[in-house]
Amino acid sequence: MTKGKFKTKIDKKEYEITKEHVQFQQNAIESYGVKLLSYGTLIINTKLSEDLLTEGFSREFVRNIQNIRKKLNLSRFKEKIIINVKSEIDLENQLGNYVETVKDEIGCTEIGRGKSGKPFSFKIQNHDIDLLIEVQE
Repeated sequence: MTKGKFKTKIDKKEYEITKEHVQFQQNAIESYGVKLLSYGTLIINTKLSEDLLTEGFSREFVRNIQNIRKKLNLSRFKEKIIINVKSEIDLENQLGNYVETVKDEIGCTEIGRGKSGKPFSFKIQNHDIDLLIEVQE
């Protein structure tokens, strides 16, 4: 195709095809998204694996705890915390393989079911999370 035109012969008759005759359509297979950009085409796998969901939950949990630490004026390197879970969620199961990494990132020595600490609540992925945060001296 040159200069927006394409010539072809069918049964000894010549046809000219222009851009007005052509329509390009891009469809992605299931679990993929396609976006046509001025510099190319972007294709993204949109399927969320269990590991991705667990990682996302862990990141949100860390973000929420870091906000709580900020409200309590706690230093990440000095004051350590204990998290006591009040809600029914199995937090260590939800954090999966990331539990130790999460504990390190938020300065937490223990995740348990104790009864002491200051209450905090937040929501992650349709889970209501009620915690008691205990600052270790």
